Amino acid sequence: MQFNEILNQVPKYKEFMTISELDNSSKKLASDYSNVELKEIGKSQAGKVIYCLKIGEGKENALFFAFPHPNENQ
Repeated sequence: MQFNEILNQVPKYKEFMTISELDNSSKKLASDYSNVELKEIGKSQAGKVIYCLKIGEGKENALFFAFPHPNENQ
């Protein structure tokens, strides 16, 4: 699959997701796809669970990380 084909499958979001929305989206991915694993890797200073999605298997690894944006006015 070409990169552009994959990119075209990504939804066009109008705003940033909340932490709750991100958590629910991650849980749904892990539920819908057998090669996606949701792991709890820690807790925030506020005591909320921090999740990690592990996708697929293989000898090569890639790390992608993201965090909520405060949605500041520009």
